[in-house]
Amino acid sequence: MNRMERRRKSKVMRHDQKHQELIKTAVKHLSAGRPDRAKQLLTRAVKQAPDDATSIHFLGVANYQSGDYVAAKEELIKAIEIAPEYAEAQNSLGNIYLEERNYNLAINCYNKSISLQPSYANAHTNLGEALIGNGDLEDAEISFRRAIEIDDQALEPSYRLATTLLGLGKACDALVEAERCLAINQWCQNALAAKVMALQLLDRQGEADVLQDFSRLVYSPRVECPVGYESDDDFNYALSEAVKVCPTLNWEPLNRVTQNGAVTDNMLLKPDRAIQEFEKALRVSIDQWIKSLEPEIDHPFLNRIPSNYKLKFIASILKAGGWHPPHLHEAAWLSGVYYVNSPLINYEAVNEQVSALNPESDQDGWLEFGRPDYILPADFSPKTISLPPIVGIARCFPSYFFHGTIPFSVSGERIGIAFDVYPVD
Repeated sequence: MNRMERRRKSKVMRHDQKHQELIKTAVKHLSAGRPDRAKQLLTRAVKQAPDDATSIHFLGVANYQSGDYVAAKEELIKAIEIAPEYAEAQNSLGNIYLEERNYNLAINCYNKSISLQPSYANAHTNLGEALIGNGDLEDAEISFRRAIEIDDQALEPSYRLATTLLGLGKACDALVEAERCLAINQWCQNALAAKVMALQLLDRQGEADVLQDFSRLVYSPRVECPVGYESDDDFNYALSEAVKVCPTLNWEPLNRVTQNGAVTDNMLLKPDRAIQEFEKALRVSIDQWIKSLEPEIDHPFLNRIPSNYKLKFIASILKAGGWHPPHLHEAAWLSGVYYVNSPLINYEAVNEQVSALNPESDQDGWLEFGRPDYILPADFSPKTISLPPIVGIARCFPSYFFHGTIPFSVSGERIGIAFDVYPVD
């Protein structure tokens, strides 16, 4: 090899190394929940190497995380066309179809991914999710068990197996699986919720109530109006305007638990004055409650009382007929919602009007606890409570509590700020 050839080869190697470092950095941003920064880097990477399936795949993932499913799908399909054996790209494309509730296409993608890489645990887990969407719990159980065989320390297939077993009426097996998941991570919120459901199905309501004690563990403080605002109404108006003009406000997002409404990203990333003041006021309420709690070593919520924590705010706007389907917040310790405004101000009058039309809908717009988002036996009803959305009040509760909004039919918008508390070591 002559000198010119060596220089050319060295230049290509340096270019390839820089390209891989670019992708590596972008993936770190994706893992940290910064898809916009990742997109910037990956766009550069694709320009450098237009036929590199890896950079195109991750650009698709970045757009998926940002909620741009059209662009994400185009990029993932292109990555697969360039590299038909790319199992990860097939799995990522399946995730988009899953979010779109196009379960058959999702199942097809996951099966292709598994055929290319049989030990791909994540694809087996995702296949189980898609099969549940199609109502096939028996095959979903098989998929989750296969994922666990591949990686017995993975949390998601373990707690999803537990919830699938609940739907199949196998409460004893579900409890075993929930406990196995909690042995891996004692604070796995999905596993805790599954354990509560399993105990209820097994008629062990007393044990379930210890974990899901609504009267003890739901805290409803009034958030004090910050200095500088003339009244609560003035402060809440400022908050509502901050939500309405938030640049990340997204109507009818596919990947969020909001129906007939809009939701923001974390508003604390670029907070305006009202949001900053709300954070200070909310912290006062949370701190007061934390100080009142007595630690209990055997309780999954009370054994984790933080001395320091960080907050996350996600705001939502619901229109008439809007609702939040049941869900929980897996990564947090404490969750809650503050009601900024609501068309349901005169609850007695509203409920009287609604009840006249439909006697069973006298809790329109209320916050319901205890109803999970997965299939349960038809003859079983979980223990639930519902609380009205009172403006100026924050509803705080353990993050493993399933919660959702009962749809309301009254015209107008309802604005709320959901928040999560994350313990900081």
